[in-house]
Amino acid sequence: MYPICLKPTEHREPRLVDGKDECSGRLEIQKGNTWGTVCDSYWDLQDARVVCASLKCGEAIAVLKEAQFGEGIGPVWHDIYECQGQKGPRLVGGNDTCSGRLEILLGDTWGTVCDTYWDLQDAAAVCNHLGCGAVIAAPGGATFGEGNGSIWNDVNECIGNEMHLRDCPVSSWGHRRCSHSNDAGVICSGEDWQMRLANGETICDGRVEVYYGGIWGRVTDTQWNFNDADVVCRQLNCGSAINIYNHTKFGKGTGPSWINNVRCNGSEPYLWNCSFTQMKELFIANDVGVVCSGKTILKYPTQIVQNIA
Repeated sequence: MYPICLKPTEHREPRLVDGKDECSGRLEIQKGNTWGTVCDSYWDLQDARVVCASLKCGEAIAVLKEAQFGEGIGPVWHDIYECQGQKGPRLVGGNDTCSGRLEILLGDTWGTVCDTYWDLQDAAAVCNHLGCGAVIAAPGGATFGEGNGSIWNDVNECIGNEMHLRDCPVSSWGHRRCSHSNDAGVICSGEDWQMRLANGETICDGRVEVYYGGIWGRVTDTQWNFNDADVVCRQLNCGSAINIYNHTKFGKGTGPSWINNVRCNGSEPYLWNCSFTQMKELFIANDVGVVCSGKTILKYPTQIVQNIA
């Protein structure tokens, strides 16, 4: 996960000491010019993920307490860190869902992003995350209007090929002053593919349909499985698949079969990253459906289109 700590501090950087390599050991944090250890009372995996990301050490595997790597010397920092994982980005105020002011959901709060260190590599990760094609620009200065509420100031260290913004390391351990006049934006090239679940009771269950080349079409398969369905649910921010169906549950769709005989391993970010064939005409009712574990808000009368990853 990509975490951002909500507690502003004067901490400069962390290090791991007395482990078998630079990615394991006793946590020490430099505060001012002084290195100190961290009290383990409220330390958890979410907090550890910040350290791993900041040190470019991948994902946190475990949190070891009670001085498993030996007792340190000097001060013990008793700060309580309240780190949360990033739930997802969105683009607001643009001409479409693939351009606009960047806002990120942390916990239950949407906030904008300070543009001080925002660059094309960071914006590319957002475009990938949203399935919006290639990055075109990373404008700052509230190009898409000023947001309101929280401003996330941590510095992302993306290289540009990450499939999700949460995959980027975080290099900032402090917060710089930033106003909404510095809200960062993203402009992506756009993406021809979209997805929705039709004829269900919520936005997270129904017949799987995809939009391609200006036309909504079908997803058909005689061997539809949970690996395939999990990709759909995750792509639509709907959790994981809890049930899969053929056409008898949500009915037969119309239009071309844009995705036929799909084969996913379950880790793909988008359904169209899986192997599949296309058939413009398919008269057999092999439409697939899914019930995801996520949102349960009833649909509005107009079909809601999901176009985010």
